[in-house]
Amino acid sequence: MDGVSIVPMVGHTRGHALVGVDADDRGWLLHAGDAVFDRGSIAITADSPDDQAKRRAIRMYEQVIGQDRSKITGNHARLTEVRAEGSATVIPAHDPVIFDRMLAAHT
Repeated sequence: MDGVSIVPMVGHTRGHALVGVDADDRGWLLHAGDAVFDRGSIAITADSPDDQAKRRAIRMYEQVIGQDRSKITGNHARLTEVRAEGSATVIPAHDPVIFDRMLAAHT
């Protein structure tokens, strides 16, 4: 299908993939699913200490259930790079703040 891509994200769980959607003038929207649990994993910061503590717990859970920690770390690093390049918006699976920010930016 034009404008939609499925990218394997090895390391989290067997068969896990990122879904990318070409959003024309907004660049690519990359729903990382459980490959990225929260914004802290891909260097989106500037949150309160309380929020950062909650996200640390989420990242610990991610490390416990993930199949291959080195591949998870590699996925996070690459998605951080993609985000920093500005060509894509990376959407973590379990981070309502990102969804709220996206909604506010596009309404």
